[in-house]
Amino acid sequence: MSAHGQAEGTSNQSILTNAEELSAFVASLVGNADYSGREKRISQRHPFSAEVTIQQLDSNRQPVGEAIAAVTRDISTGGASLISPTFVSAAFLIVEIAHPTGTKKRLLMEVSRSRPFRKYFETGGKFVTEL
Repeated sequence: MSAHGQAEGTSNQSILTNAEELSAFVASLVGNADYSGREKRISQRHPFSAEVTIQQLDSNRQPVGEAIAAVTRDISTGGASLISPTFVSAAFLIVEIAHPTGTKKRLLMEVSRSRPFRKYFETGGKFVTEL
């Protein structure tokens, strides 16, 4: 892990795991958008649709298979809900997301669910801020 709370990832770009930096990044993505559904989470979620790339990881947090294109459904400082064309069977994912300024961040997500959603799959999980 680097001095800035970023774990080395599976490519040249590090994975954002510092809780404060993660909170600031999510806040800069969603602005003042509010979620209107039933809320069970500790962190307030925000409706947010963005194209992302997800990479499934094995139990040693090594890449499995090819990266998959997905779309966020909502996001919070604690985690995200993603829609993808593929069922996610891994316990962990790398979620690569681009900020409107062009900066890309890689977030480590622990998968809590993956289920059919219309003709796609919904995957939800929490961001890992401590390795």
